[in-house]
Amino acid sequence: MKKNIKIYQNKILAERFRILMGKHQITLKDISDATGCAISTVSTWRRGRPPRNKNIIKKISKIFKVSPDYLLGNSQEVFSNEKSANLENSAQIKDIEKKIKILIEHAQVQPNGLKILNNCLEKISKKFENKKIK
Repeated sequence: MKKNIKIYQNKILAERFRILMGKHQITLKDISDATGCAISTVSTWRRGRPPRNKNIIKKISKIFKVSPDYLLGNSQEVFSNEKSANLENSAQIKDIEKKIKILIEHAQVQPNGLKILNNCLEKISKKFENKKIK
C-alpha cells in the first residue's frame, strides 16, 4: 500500500533543507531533538512546509548555520551571524558514545577493568571541571 505523502508549496525550503541536512550530516532525529518537535513535523519541513513558529525557524537556521531568510527561500544570503547549534558535533558525539560502550564491555570482563576505566574517566573529568560551557 502506497503512502500518500503531501508535497508542500515551498520548493526552495524543501531543496535547501535537504541539501543542508546532507552537507552537515544531520538526521531528522537530530533536528527533532534540537527543536523539540516530532520527527514527522521535521519531515514536513523537509518536504517544504515552513515551520509556523519563528523561534523554531531560528533554531533550524542555527543548526544549519544559515540565515532564516535563506532557509525559507526569501534571500540568497546564505550566512547567519548567529552562533551555530552544537549539532555539528553530533557525529563526533555518536562516535564517542560507541567507543565508551565498547570500553565498558571490555572493562567488565577484565580484572579491575571497571576500576581502571573509572579512574581514567575521573582524570578526564577533572580536566574539564573548571571550564565554562558556552
